[in-house]
Amino acid sequence: MSKINLTPNASGTGVFTIASPNSNTDRTLNLPEESGTVITTQSPQLGRRNLIINGAMNVAQRGTSIAVSTTGVYTLDRFICDEFTDGALTVSQDTDAPNDFNYSLKVTPSTADTSIASSQYARIRYRPEGFDLTTLAFGTSNAKSLAFSFYAKSNKAGTYCIAMDLLGGTERTYIKEISLTNTWSRYVINIPANTVQAINNSTTGAACEIDISLAVGSDYHGTTEDWTNTGFATSNQVNFMDSTANELYITGVQLEVGDVATPFENRSYGEELALCQRYFFKTTGTVQGGGLSVVTQPLDSIIGVNENLPVTMRASPTLTMLGTTYRTGGDADGQNVTPTHITWGRKKTGSGTANVGAYAMGGFQVEAEL
Repeated sequence: MSKINLTPNASGTGVFTIASPNSNTDRTLNLPEESGTVITTQSPQLGRRNLIINGAMNVAQRGTSIAVSTTGVYTLDRFICDEFTDGALTVSQDTDAPNDFNYSLKVTPSTADTSIASSQYARIRYRPEGFDLTTLAFGTSNAKSLAFSFYAKSNKAGTYCIAMDLLGGTERTYIKEISLTNTWSRYVINIPANTVQAINNSTTGAACEIDISLAVGSDYHGTTEDWTNTGFATSNQVNFMDSTANELYITGVQLEVGDVATPFENRSYGEELALCQRYFFKTTGTVQGGGLSVVTQPLDSIIGVNENLPVTMRASPTLTMLGTTYRTGGDADGQNVTPTHITWGRKKTGSGTANVGAYAMGGFQVEAEL
């Protein structure tokens, strides 16, 4: 009877390759030294493993350059910038990127702040949707660890802080320091399972935040590799805001279950765009509509711009009509906005009928961000 021998390499890991047979009855599988990804029994599935949307920074529906002078500003799709110092930032989509990537997110101070007060901070954030993190099982004995990876470089070399901030119940944050240089490198942050603190993982709301700090005052300082923090950086964090010459580039952002950071998962542009449009959609072409408005009790009949959305959005979005807008006819303005459809125009509120028309020369946008 033939047999199969499994021969590990010196480190005990590797990729199976079939070597030449040793004899007619002996087949040996050698495990050579391996320089790429190691697949273990704890590795996640190889498909659909990245929990971050737009990690390659390919989608920029709001524009390729965004001025930021306050908190909660969405820049490239799904990525938020907080600017709460005496300075200001510009976030842009840039073609400076490592091999296998087209774009990066670039951030640079447009106004400097050389002295960060205790209550001030600047950072880049990402908020995953709750249902996307159900598999983590945080707050239970089955909680799973995470690997957070990304490519980055900065001419403001020094210590930068990465944090995972759990949302739901008592706030808990895990902080890790990295050292950035002006050369593209991949960074891997292993985030341990949290068996104590549950997260909002059964909701369309935000489950957690991933923070990349730029400058952080002492009110938000904590300690590294400890789930008891309420801050999101350490006192070693550099002040990236101290010069308008500073530049930071980030791309290839990936969050996955397990301890192994696998190669970045590339999705097609069409798929990535559709995932982004669950939270934000913008069209810039003229939209218009019109017709006869008739009151049909108990509902009013809204006539005007009538558009289906490309994907079902996370929640009923906020609607903004763009460019020159016009509505005429009927008795009152009206709109109806759902996760799948918008209607914007005029309506009858009394008896009779009316000819109604509406248009927006610059299109419209809908937002259902976290």
